Amino acid sequence: MKKLAALLFFLVVSPETIAQQNYFPGVETVALHFYSTYNITQYENKALHKFEKRVDGWHVAFFGYEDIQKVKADYLIWSASQSKYQALFLPLATPEDSANQAGLIASDFQGVDTFYYNHFPYYGYRGWFNDVISLLSSQKQLNDTLMYALGRAYSEYASCLLYDNLQTALPGMMIRTKDGPDALTTQQLEVYLKNRNAAIECFKKTNALNPAFETLIGSIYMKYCTEQMVKFYDLLVFQNENIAMRELPDNLFSAFTISMAKNFLMTCDSNAVVFTNGDMDSYPLWYVQARFNYRRDIFVANLSLMNTAYYLNFLRVKCFDAQPLSFSFLQSEYNKDQLRYAYIEENSDSFIDISNLKINLHEIEAQSNLKNYIFSNNAFSMSADQYQKALSAEKHYYSDARFDDTIKWIFSGRYILQSHIFLLDFIGQNKWQRPVYFTSTCGEGNMAGLDHYLFADGLNYQVAPYYHEDLNTPALKNSDKLYNQLMHQFTYDVSDELSIGEKLFVSCYINLFTNLSPQLLYENKKDKAVEVMDKCLLIFNNDMVPYDAGLYKIMSNYAEAGMKDKARALYKQILYNLENKNTVNAESKLRGSANYKYEIESLHAFAKDQKWE
Repeated sequence: MKKLAALLFFLVVSPETIAQQNYFPGVETVALHFYSTYNITQYENKALHKFEKRVDGWHVAFFGYEDIQKVKADYLIWSASQSKYQALFLPLATPEDSANQAGLIASDFQGVDTFYYNHFPYYGYRGWFNDVISLLSSQKQLNDTLMYALGRAYSEYASCLLYDNLQTALPGMMIRTKDGPDALTTQQLEVYLKNRNAAIECFKKTNALNPAFETLIGSIYMKYCTEQMVKFYDLLVFQNENIAMRELPDNLFSAFTISMAKNFLMTCDSNAVVFTNGDMDSYPLWYVQARFNYRRDIFVANLSLMNTAYYLNFLRVKCFDAQPLSFSFLQSEYNKDQLRYAYIEENSDSFIDISNLKINLHEIEAQSNLKNYIFSNNAFSMSADQYQKALSAEKHYYSDARFDDTIKWIFSGRYILQSHIFLLDFIGQNKWQRPVYFTSTCGEGNMAGLDHYLFADGLNYQVAPYYHEDLNTPALKNSDKLYNQLMHQFTYDVSDELSIGEKLFVSCYINLFTNLSPQLLYENKKDKAVEVMDKCLLIFNNDMVPYDAGLYKIMSNYAEAGMKDKARALYKQILYNLENKNTVNAESKLRGSANYKYEIESLHAFAKDQKWE
């Protein structure tokens, strides 16, 4: 009970303490000073390092490769009390060293961490959320940025009560002693909900202060919705569906996001497994399954979470109406996170049959208590014998691809993460009995090297034993089926103004339209191809998302279909947007392409071919 009470205790600080945080230099500035002043090349092969924005100033901490939990050295770079950089006992950098290390700044600070470092009072070390909560929780008036920072702190605190995915938990703070279901006592559940609901309330207040506030995953309203879903899924995994449903509110997410989530699920065959990777291709899908009882027969599995033992255990039980996933690995073989990754030797002389994946994973000597593993080959295979029996009705969909009795592929990279080990293990154990999909938003590198055996089916890619050579030409499962989905089955609720994050998801739809239209032209279905292109531009107009080079295919396909006026009108709009990219992108709040000069040249070349210039 004392432990639970201590988890709820936070310090009180003055507004002056908050004000001094504004004097912290930005993380890029600190990194530039560090890499230009000191030579750390001798440490690169021995230790990892990261920057930490602490109460007393900026630190750099070094961690050993053999145990990334253990700090080997810690230096105060910039002192908050003195407002200046400190002299460190590290080798000084020569001008040549500084030039060689300049690339570390670009590699270290991209995306998530940079945003948090520069927006949060403290960040980047174990327990940073405690210091942020201590600083901000007692203040009655916070601006939108600080209110968001407080929400993120409560959110991370709540997460660390159950798991340590981001390696930010303090020793002994995890209250969960087992995996679900019903892993939490009544008191533990109360503590978790108190902190998670505090995060949700902060995001709700941030939205009230500034509805236009943007986070890494989109608008602050989107962050509020996903935090509700984090709570829901935590309770689903560690408690039970009844309690999770009790905590799930109505009316989450925008109409556009709800319609898109349903479109992701709509095209999947029954009893399918859909692998996702991020927040926005997972939480909305889970929400429509839970709240709308929509396609509950599909198991939506998140690849990022599959790097944790507790989530792998969750995949082994029924979720909603979806049957569990099967693995050859025993829980005892990964429960202590001993199977984090495996090295891969570059050897394609023979192939590893993924139906026997486990016996091909060999333990090797390690320098720490954690075990290391290796695959002796980077070439994998799987028989398609069972496919003919399980899904023979589908085979006519792949008439333009070669059927392989045994699919074979090369996995690129020196190591494979736990998530992909279990992905391949599931596919091997599944033996084509259940349809397997990846969402189109999974991204390159997250499909285990199966690219030549992936076929676009709606907003997803389905794995099938049909080989297509050219990865630059999208492989469609069936053009008639996709035409029917885009023209008649999908709903596109764009009645409200889209957030920046939602505008980025529009590209998923546009890619479908642009990939379908040339296939229809190839099949001599010109009228259908024009209908598809017309509908794309009607729904996703230039005012919603400014037209860019992503619509080059539609422009050229209009011309090929003989619709010269439509092709030229689209050409003029794209050219205007690119030539006025700063103004256009500022109005739409989108970043735009970095290759706009090349894209303008390509447009002019196309216009000359059409004799428009």
